[in-house]
Amino acid sequence: MKKQLFSLVAMASLLSITKPVLAATDSAASAQDTAKMIQKMTVQAHVLESQMKTLDSQIGELKAEQRELKAQVKTEKVAAQETTQPAVQTESTQNTQTTLPAYTTSVQSTKFCPLPTFLSGTPVTIGSYLGSHTSFSPFDLAVTYTNYMENLHILQVRQDIFNDYKKNNVAEPTGPILMLSGKVEGQGIYATTYNSAHTSKIDLTGAELDLIPIINKWAGGFVSLRYDNNPAPNMPLTNNSRVRLDQGYLTFGNLNRSPVYLTLGQFYVPFGNYSSLMITSPMTDSVFQTRARAVELAYQHPCNQGPYAQVFAFNGDANANNNNNIKNFGGNVGFGYSKGSAWNIDTSVGAITDVSDSIGMQQTFLPMGFAGFSAGNNENLVRQVPGVAAHFNFGIGQFGMFDEYVTATSAFAPQDLMYNGYGAKPSALNLEGFYNFHVMSKPSAIVASYGQTWQALAVGAPQYRYNVSFLTSVWRNTLQQIEFRHDINYSTSDISGGRGSVPTASTGGSANTVTLLLGIYF
Repeated sequence: MKKQLFSLVAMASLLSITKPVLAATDSAASAQDTAKMIQKMTVQAHVLESQMKTLDSQIGELKAEQRELKAQVKTEKVAAQETTQPAVQTESTQNTQTTLPAYTTSVQSTKFCPLPTFLSGTPVTIGSYLGSHTSFSPFDLAVTYTNYMENLHILQVRQDIFNDYKKNNVAEPTGPILMLSGKVEGQGIYATTYNSAHTSKIDLTGAELDLIPIINKWAGGFVSLRYDNNPAPNMPLTNNSRVRLDQGYLTFGNLNRSPVYLTLGQFYVPFGNYSSLMITSPMTDSVFQTRARAVELAYQHPCNQGPYAQVFAFNGDANANNNNNIKNFGGNVGFGYSKGSAWNIDTSVGAITDVSDSIGMQQTFLPMGFAGFSAGNNENLVRQVPGVAAHFNFGIGQFGMFDEYVTATSAFAPQDLMYNGYGAKPSALNLEGFYNFHVMSKPSAIVASYGQTWQALAVGAPQYRYNVSFLTSVWRNTLQQIEFRHDINYSTSDISGGRGSVPTASTGGSANTVTLLLGIYF
């Protein structure tokens, strides 16, 4: 190309000197010489015109090559983003108002971002981690998050995804995105019961599939399908293998545009926090956690830091003679703040108009005595029993704690739920502390907890509980945990009962349980 430009310049120079030469020799030259010179110039002009056309063609080719190069660079950039995203995204350790749990270590976080473009249909991504996470620690697994404010955590994931599109100057998808996640967990259990009997069992204790549809910036949802291994009396273990809808809800909101969001469907209402790293659920959870088909209107402070609040309402199952009306209401007010990996805090106070709709009071799965208000026609309670819940979660460096107290604020009618001849007023406490560290580069933690209940004998809760546990992740996307639990029952002088049951005295005694959990997550 440089050679052609040189020829073009030389031709222009030739034309510039030809004019004065013609002027000087015009009077002396013969007509024949003049004709030859004109013919020569005509030929040179045609050559110059041809070279200019060739040059224009080559310039066009260079521009086309430049466009192709830009497209290739863009494609390589998108491919690089896809290959650096985690191969693997749901439910149980508590994080404060970011998606990082309170106990994560100081490791550079990685964003989860789905495929930015697609030709048609819904792109499906599989991931066991929610949003920003550390080095694939088992504590960051979505399936280990608490159900508390889970709709907010998923809303924050949606916010992060669209913020990443904007930050990386990538076109947003025109259709929905479907995120899949799940788990399979098995346990080996050895125990001595309250009556000193020895038992052992190998069981499939958890199988779950979570679906998170992200429709657009404003709309999304959550569907959780779980295997139910609750005991079936006088039936083989393999018969209690039902798959049920644990949660299914839709959420409308865009935290980049508004701090208010709305959730409608079946979910765990924000009454109580129930955070724990133990295999065994805390007794606050066992007695008071409530799942309902409800509506929730909530507020989250911008930047996911600071105050938050929720109000909710649902029909409920208790007081069945009036179950055609919305009659159970509640709310929660809290504050969360995180200073990166240095420290974080999350605390809240909540209330509900009737604790009778909790899972623990609706169905206790006890082999004898009170079986829960949902057993038979036992839902026509004399009166509603309100409750309050308060929690304080705190983490600093590698240390952290979960503290929670939940209680009924008034007593049940004795014919509904009785303790020692009077109406029971159940309450529960959970205090838990942990220290996380690495063993041969594997993320690990030691956890210890203390639990206590008051007047909760009828729903099958022990009076005191002590737990200690060690958990680690030998392979990525797996969890290995061993737990020792010591339960102390209510005294043999304590008597309890409820609707449809005969008052029964406590068996007294204590029980020890060793549980080994192995889990895989996807």
